[in-house]
Amino acid sequence: MFRKTFTGSLVAASLTAGALMTLPSASAAPTWVDQSNISQLGLLPKDADVAMSENGNAVATWIREALGADIVYASYSTGGSWSVPDSLTYTSDTIANPTAVINDKGEAAVTWLEEDNGGEMRVAVSRYIGGGVFDGRSLMSHANDLNATAPLSVDMDGAGTVYAARTDSDGGDVNKVRVSTLTKGGALNVQTLSDNSSFAPDLAVSNAGRAVVSWYNAGDGTSTIDVRSRAAGSNTWLAADSTSLAGAYQVRSDVAIDGDNAVVAYTRQDLENNYRVWANKILTDGTVTSATIVSAEDQSASNVSVDINAAGFTLAAWSSDDGADRVRYATRPYAGSWSGGTLVGELAASTTPDVVVSDSGLVAIGYPDAGHQHVSYRQSPFQLMTNVDSAGGFVNGETAVGADSQGNVLLTGIVKMPDPTQGFVNGAILDVAGASTTMTAPGSITLGTKASVAWKATDRFSALGTANVRVRSAAFNGGFGAHSFLTLNTPSTSLLNLIQPGRTYCYSVQTKDANNTTGAFSGEKCTTTPVDDRKMTIAKGFKRAKAGSSYLGTYSIAKKKNAVMTLKNVKAKKIAILVTKVAKGGKVQVFFAGKKLGTYSLKGTGNKKYIAAKTFSSVKTGNLVIKVISKKGKVVRIDGMIAVK
Repeated sequence: MFRKTFTGSLVAASLTAGALMTLPSASAAPTWVDQSNISQLGLLPKDADVAMSENGNAVATWIREALGADIVYASYSTGGSWSVPDSLTYTSDTIANPTAVINDKGEAAVTWLEEDNGGEMRVAVSRYIGGGVFDGRSLMSHANDLNATAPLSVDMDGAGTVYAARTDSDGGDVNKVRVSTLTKGGALNVQTLSDNSSFAPDLAVSNAGRAVVSWYNAGDGTSTIDVRSRAAGSNTWLAADSTSLAGAYQVRSDVAIDGDNAVVAYTRQDLENNYRVWANKILTDGTVTSATIVSAEDQSASNVSVDINAAGFTLAAWSSDDGADRVRYATRPYAGSWSGGTLVGELAASTTPDVVVSDSGLVAIGYPDAGHQHVSYRQSPFQLMTNVDSAGGFVNGETAVGADSQGNVLLTGIVKMPDPTQGFVNGAILDVAGASTTMTAPGSITLGTKASVAWKATDRFSALGTANVRVRSAAFNGGFGAHSFLTLNTPSTSLLNLIQPGRTYCYSVQTKDANNTTGAFSGEKCTTTPVDDRKMTIAKGFKRAKAGSSYLGTYSIAKKKNAVMTLKNVKAKKIAILVTKVAKGGKVQVFFAGKKLGTYSLKGTGNKKYIAAKTFSSVKTGNLVIKVISKKGKVVRIDGMIAVK
């Protein structure tokens, strides 16, 4: 619902309180719907990091000086409301590289590097336990481990296990990529993944716990990007594989994972000595597939970031220099080819973009430039990228961008006050996708002439607005037609729709928020009306009759064995018959497309009862036959049949 945790370090920004107020107003679309002072005003923070969950919760961490020492602080956000900052370290600690991590459920932790009594840096972690409080520090390094070097790459799976990758170094020839895992129960496991010439690991973990790590292997004069992966539920890392292409690599690589889909992206020289972006899929058996070229030649690519969603749709963005600094990007369906573009405008200097791709199709790219923070986004491949520019005053540095399941995009920065020693961590939510809508009605079968259509909409950070309702339908013997709108801009959350017998109707709704941002259409909810018995052909003993208690006031009755009703050219995924049950009810056999579906008793009580005969894996076409098999005198009353698409 895409890489579920988004993180990125932020350097200090210079943004006055007055400049903050010039961000787009609530009437604009897209709209900054939340501006939060996360850290509270004080001495200027540094090294901020943030992560956002699918459920809209977020965690932030930063370093701020107190009593002459650097302290790691953290805050947790629910519904856009940030908790009072909690201090995680002491003035006696030497700390660096705080990193925030959160999973789909909103479970969060903060990690950092901390110097031990022997002068070696260790990985430490503190979990969020609720109520704005983080628990005490736990170490994710053993006492005899080598010095852990920045940067940390951290993620968390759906079970709350924290994963931390880094290079452990003796300061000379020994530089090993190691990954620590720490379960919620406190079980620590530290594993070495590489040889002695490995640097700058990047790690990503799926909700189920499948993990992938990439790193730069300096080798003996021939560099590679190496990759190892681990199956969900396993403690064994699969054998290392590499991108295996000749050429000079830049040190940075980036991995992303969602479910079984994983990708690694990096920059290396081609045969013409041009630095280009390349990418490889990472299969579940640990194999790295053949590389594909993502960027064009003569662009001098660097600082690539990548993300992938559950369908395997991939987004990569990077900085390029073809005489002017720009941010370029490319997207690829899992089984398709890369298609690239360039974001609007030249940059004042090279930058490092951060990227998000959601399961709904939202792609977003955040990047800083010339004192501004930018986010460029689109909600489907059929749209052009829209760029949103913050107020001026930010200094160049990394920008973190995250998104929740509703398409709210989080950007963060550090605000410097007129007194340059003072500032705070600022978080801004950009609402680009509108409200999320779920259908609650109609039910699967409608026996009346009106369908009751209802829906529920939610938007975490904006008030709800109006809705657009559409429908498509198909006759029992045909396919679906195009969508048509039943209503536009209705303030209601329900309506009644006049419907005809013998059809399937599928409804979906999109809802606007109060900022006039329109959300995606909901999933469809379908209802089917029965084919009336009068539409069916009767023979060999069936007769027509009327009764106000029957479907549309009529039924067909038989009291003789071998009486038959038929309906030709039915197209259905599910077949049911609509009957009246009586004390002396008989039995029928139902056939469809030449095959017997079953034998059914009509003994009992009640009008307009439907009996499910068969559900198929896909829509089938054929003639429906209902045959009476009970002895003479037993009553069979058929109100109609139901052909669900």
